[in-house]
Formats: sequence, structure tokens, C-alpha cells
Amino acid sequence: MPHLIIESSQALSSDVVKDLHHLVGEQETVSMAAVKTRCYTPAFSQAGEQNDNEHTAITLKLLPGRSPTLKEQIAANLYERAKGLISEGTLSVEIVDLGVYKK
Repeated sequence: MPHLIIESSQALSSDVVKDLHHLVGEQETVSMAAVKTRCYTPAFSQAGEQNDNEHTAITLKLLPGRSPTLKEQIAANLYERAKGLISEGTLSVEIVDLGVYKK
């Protein structure tokens, strides 16, 4: 069920997105078959006072129950991999526990 959401002011290649998708599927307690990934490039974005700064925000939504230590490790793994794949701008990674979830 993990949802990987990538929002980037720059167009990311499908190879970059697929790499991050597979990385999530390799994490402890995550099933590759359950990972759902989407990537968005907004028509407009702004970071701080300038609108020409490249930035990428990665959010991973997980069902609750994982330890803070495990979530920190997953975030660190995503950050390091993304940092190596996305050369421009700032980068952030956030792990979010879902509340009520139905599918």
C-alpha cells in the first residue's frame, strides 16, 4: 500500500522515478507488489523568494505501525538515492503515517 509521491519543479525521467519506486519496494516491511508511485511536475512552482529554484519533494505514505527508527532509515535511503539521481536544486523526503485508509 505504500504511496510514493514525487513532486518536482523539473521533469524527471521515468528511469529516475522507477529507480525510486523499486527502492521503496526493497525496504523492510514493504512489499514491492503494493507500492504505488506517481510523479508530478507542476506548471508553476516557487521556492522562497525566487521562482527559478529547482526543488523536489518526495512523500512516502505508509500505513501506521512502523517504528520511528525504521521510518528514519527508509527516509535516509530515499534521500541518498534521490540525491544521487536528481542533480539540480533542493530535495526533501517526508514519511507520513496514514490515518483511515480504504481501498
